[in-house]
Amino acid sequence: YAQTTQANVATVRQEFMQDVARGSRALRAGNNAAAEKAFRQALALDPHSVELLNNLAISVARQGRFNTAIDLYKQALRWKPGDPVTEKNLAVAYFSARRYKDALPLLETFANKTPQFQLLYLTGLDLFALNKYKASAVYLERASQMRPNNLSTLDILGKAYWRLKNYSGVVKVFDRVMAIDPNSPEAHFMLGLAYDIAYREQDATREFEAVLADDPKYPGAHRSLGIIDWREHKVSAAEEEFRRELSHYPDDPISNYMLGQILRKQQQPAQAVPYLEAAIRINPSYRDALFQLGQCY
Repeated sequence: YAQTTQANVATVRQEFMQDVARGSRALRAGNNAAAEKAFRQALALDPHSVELLNNLAISVARQGRFNTAIDLYKQALRWKPGDPVTEKNLAVAYFSARRYKDALPLLETFANKTPQFQLLYLTGLDLFALNKYKASAVYLERASQMRPNNLSTLDILGKAYWRLKNYSGVVKVFDRVMAIDPNSPEAHFMLGLAYDIAYREQDATREFEAVLADDPKYPGAHRSLGIIDWREHKVSAAEEEFRRELSHYPDDPISNYMLGQILRKQQQPAQAVPYLEAAIRINPSYRDALFQLGQCY
């Protein structure tokens, strides 16, 4: 009996090690569905393994199932509270799920404790999504010091300064972008913002259209065109631009707010409500969206 039991234990251990190895290989190869299957089989044999829960969550998150990954990370933290690897992974999963408010305290903690580029950049993006532009700019500036030629960081930093009406900051970022690559979409976008600040709508429109010619999904380009159309009372054109922005970035709070405002003013409050609610879901303190939603009700 003892020999049989030992043999069964050895077989189970061998199966466990094979599942872990198979999952790890699949994860490295980018075969996330296979990795998920292998890690789930391994977890059936060792359900308290924090490492396995993290690897399973990573494979699930890579398949776009961020909320499932979040639940797995929380399960891992129940077995090992305060584990820094799990908490960091949880923060990224919250951000990827667009649960920006949940992500923020974790991201800020890690960005200040271990100020690496990715953590500073993600924290800046998270704050930007919550319309906390002043704090966003602080983290993005720190990230930009680590990677001065990273155009994505400068792009969001310039947008943060623009939202703050810190036009000297916009100009400084613009000068940096132009020094890196004057023909990049980021350079055209920044130039468009500069023209928009000066109320040179025709020049701004030309630059935003140049951005879209290079990258049809460039974040904020359709929205920027929509805002110009709105200011010029081209309501139908503005509505079309905001819908285009939302077709690529459905959680953009400003496009949701602007489209909701347009629909309300067209006496379509029931159609406006979902867009305004979306804007508030991303940014609960969005005062203009709250006011418009109140008008709809």
